[in-house]
Formats: sequence, C-alpha cells, structure tokens
Amino acid sequence: SAAYRSVFSAAPLAMAVVDREGRIVDANGALGALLGGGSAPLVGRVASDLLDLASDARTWHAYREVLRGRQAKLRCTRRLKQPDGRSLWAQVTVSPLDADTPGAETPGVLLSVADVSAHRDLQARLRHLQMHDPVTRLANRTLFFERVSSALEAEAYEQSGTGRIG
Repeated sequence: SAAYRSVFSAAPLAMAVVDREGRIVDANGALGALLGGGSAPLVGRVASDLLDLASDARTWHAYREVLRGRQAKLRCTRRLKQPDGRSLWAQVTVSPLDADTPGAETPGVLLSVADVSAHRDLQARLRHLQMHDPVTRLANRTLFFERVSSALEAEAYEQSGTGRIG
C-alpha cells in the first residue's frame, strides 16, 4: 500500500525486505545511506554478503532458520566496512514478515540495521576507565587481578582440563 511504502521509505531505521532466498527485494534510504551508495543498488543483492552474516557458523545457521520460517528472530552485532574505508558496528535484527504484511507479497523477512558504534566506543572507554588509574593511566588492581585469574585459569585447563585452580 502507499501508506506502508511512505513509512518504510521515510523511517530513520535502516531496513530491507529480504525474500526467502536471502535476496533484498526492497531497501529504504536509511539503509542505502548506512551502507553507502543509496538504496536502489541494494535490490537483488544477497543480504548476508552485505552484512557479513556468514562469518560465523552459529549466526549463519540462525539466519537461515529465520529465512525458512523455523526461528522467530535473529539479533547479532557485525562490523561493517563502508565504501570510504571506515567501519562501523551495527546491530542487525532479522524477523519474519507475515503474508498479510503490506508490501510483502511473498513473505520473507524484515532486516533492520542500527549503528551502535557510539555505544561500543563508550563501553570500551568505560572499561578502560574501570581498569586504569585516571592519573597515571597505568593498569590498576582490577585489571591486574583479572589478568592473573585468567592466566591461572588457562594454566589449570592445561593441567587438569577442568579450569579449577588448586
């Protein structure tokens, strides 16, 4: 319908409709802007190639299960390369479309992509602050004990195979 079309096109969230074979049948401007190059060249492309969904076996399996209608949803985080060479962290969500969803003549999936780079950068900065002295910028006690315990745990796995120390 025209209402669906205008909402889909104008939505600030990057989205695409993907058919059961995994090809993009429609993409909005926000996805075109996020991946670079506009939305028109995305139609017909294999979604998993664009979003690196085959890079680990678990995600690839879950994605195919959603495409086949055997799993309700997939959410994963991917590092995506942009045409200008920069990369961004994206949270990818894949959910099935019902047959009666406007614009989905052959039910497939709705793929949405959110740029979570700023959130990840903030997490990394907070973790750094948690593990380093703010004045000297040297590793603090928290980081020291974390590294000692992980080294001991690794040693324990090698020795006994259980990961127990002592």
